[in-house]
Amino acid sequence: MLIESLRTYEELTAAGIPCTVVLDSAVSYVMDKVDFVLVGSEAVVESGGLINAVGSNQIAIIAQAANIPFYALAERSVPYFHTCTSSGFTAFQLQIPPPVPAITG
Repeated sequence: MLIESLRTYEELTAAGIPCTVVLDSAVSYVMDKVDFVLVGSEAVVESGGLINAVGSNQIAIIAQAANIPFYALAERSVPYFHTCTSSGFTAFQLQIPPPVPAITG
């Protein structure tokens, strides 16, 4: 996720838009210093819902508590689902590490 954040940062600064990349763990510390929050989305659901990376919900809650506008963005090329269930979305399975083998002996 950090690679996508840095790519977005480079594209925004190249377009003349001042921005800062902030780690999830530092969001509440800097929230009073920002004008708005942008996060990416992994997919869009027909109802208008977004499938985001872990941490986006917590960032949205912190932004709401601080009365800071929160925007979740999606490229036109992201997957679009008519319906979505927790068992129907598998985009993150590639990032789950394999089980650790048992040590015997």
